[in-house]
Amino acid sequence: MFGGTAATNVNVIDSGYGFLYLTCIVPAHAPGTVDVTVINPDDGAGTLEAAFTYLETNPPAAMYVMPTGGPANGGIEVSIYGGSFVTTGEPGYCSVKPMRQM
Repeated sequence: MFGGTAATNVNVIDSGYGFLYLTCIVPAHAPGTVDVTVINPDDGAGTLEAAFTYLETNPPAAMYVMPTGGPANGGIEVSIYGGSFVTTGEPGYCSVKPMRQM
């Protein structure tokens, strides 16, 4: 549950490393931070306070780029993984800022 509202499409996944984790679809909610509660079929429950924050806007978030490097003259295709990407039918663009040399 996210702030008292049930998530949907809840799946229990065996990590293969001796622990389980859940995936789910987060319900709609007003902007702000909410507690996340997991309730087992036997009614056992656990809550993580202030665990998820609903944002006023949902800016795109790049989490991972593959490959992570390429030639200085460019010209290679990369995949960018993340969330809140919007498909509008219009061509998009990708802005890359070089890291500062140490």
